[in-house]
Amino acid sequence: MGSDAISSEAVRSSADSKVIAICADDYGVDLHVDRAIVDLARIGRLTATSVLVDARISDQSRAALQALEIDIGLHLNFTEELGDLSADTVMPLGQLILRAQTRCLSRRWVRQNIERQLNRFEALLGRTPDYVDGHLHVHQLPIIGDELLAALRDRQLPAGFWVRDTRAGELSDSPWSERFKSWVVGNLGMHRLTLNAASQGIHTNRGFFGVYDFTKSHRPFIEMMRAWLAHAVPGALIMTHPSKQALPGDPIGQARVDEYQILASDAFGHLLQQQGVRLARSSQALSSLP
Repeated sequence: MGSDAISSEAVRSSADSKVIAICADDYGVDLHVDRAIVDLARIGRLTATSVLVDARISDQSRAALQALEIDIGLHLNFTEELGDLSADTVMPLGQLILRAQTRCLSRRWVRQNIERQLNRFEALLGRTPDYVDGHLHVHQLPIIGDELLAALRDRQLPAGFWVRDTRAGELSDSPWSERFKSWVVGNLGMHRLTLNAASQGIHTNRGFFGVYDFTKSHRPFIEMMRAWLAHAVPGALIMTHPSKQALPGDPIGQARVDEYQILASDAFGHLLQQQGVRLARSSQALSSLP
């Protein structure tokens, strides 16, 4: 499957196929992650990648990213002490969620973090992102979601711009642990963000897959992917975290390697064909769906 699998022509000619997107998170966090994402995008197994602009992204990774014909988004970070960030700039996830849900987050602090990362994205790639999502899904949290949309309102967005909707697609035949974690991820403020995004003319994906417990025993990734592809509706998004090697100290390191190996495999290419799935950029596909 080559890069033609994600062209706009492919979207238009896929009446007999189910058009979905596959995104890889965490571009920039490590060279092994960056190289895995670039390789998968080049063979048509990814249609988007989300960039951690606070990380120290090498010139090599930036050049490779700029050459990809996929959606490139901002992976909004409020929790990781990356690059030149200090502990005062970020916040532990649990504390961030609590303060957001109790409306105790400083709007000024939130807006400054969002503007910094949008500016860094534009400095890195010379343009605004094709979409925005959140590292650990923080973009949907109360106050953060509001300030994100306000910041986007002030910028010139590309055609087809979208925001990740983290609400799960059909998971009725998935294990309880996967369904529960997916429910939690999709219920931290996404309903409000989706409604407000629509009022600004911003698209969102239609169903979300890829959530599981990376650090504990789970079904083989190919089995999960088979179920997600079977239940995905047109416009759905599958999240992945591939890497060519496990990163030192990374609790999901082996899961990253497993995901890369499956996504790059002939078996996955056959699975896409068996399921009647065509991969496409959400920026092109969502606006064409009824």
